[in-house]
Amino acid sequence: MSHVGYEFSLIGKDQSLGDPDRLRLALDEGVTVIAAHACSYGLMLYEKFLPTFRELCERYPNFYADISALTQPHRLKMLLHLRHHPEVQSRLLFGTDYPLSVFHMAAWGRVGFRKLWDMIRTKNRFDRQVEVCAGLNLRFRSIGDLLSNSTTTSLADH
Repeated sequence: MSHVGYEFSLIGKDQSLGDPDRLRLALDEGVTVIAAHACSYGLMLYEKFLPTFRELCERYPNFYADISALTQPHRLKMLLHLRHHPEVQSRLLFGTDYPLSVFHMAAWGRVGFRKLWDMIRTKNRFDRQVEVCAGLNLRFRSIGDLLSNSTTTSLADH
C-alpha cells in the first residue's frame, strides 16, 4: 500500500513521491499494489492523476486503490468522478483515513433527504464512509475479499 497524491500533513515541499507512476516498477514485477485515496491528487478541483489511475486499472490486474479520504473536501472531485465509472470500481477497496473526519457534503443534492439524514446521523466514521460512498453508488470491496481471492488462487495453482 502506498500513499498517492498531495499530502498536507507533511512539512516537506517535495510531493513527487505521491505520483502513482512511481508504482509501475512494483506492478511490473507482479506485486499487488494498493494506491491510497484512489490516486486522488488532493487539490480540490484538479485531479492530475485521473488518467494515470484509469491506465493503471486497465493495464495491471494487480493494481487496486482504496477509497480513504475521498469524502474529504480536497478529494471530492475524485469521489464524484469514480461514481460515474463502474469499470474501475472493481479495483476499489474500503478505507477511511481514520482518524480524519468523514464528510457527507458530496451527497448533498445527489441523494434523497432521508438517505442524507441517515448519513448525517451516523456517528461512526467507518459506517459513515460506507453510507456516503454507497449512497453515491460508489462500489468497493474489502481487503478481505482481495486476500481471500488471492488465497483461493494460490491454492488452486498448487
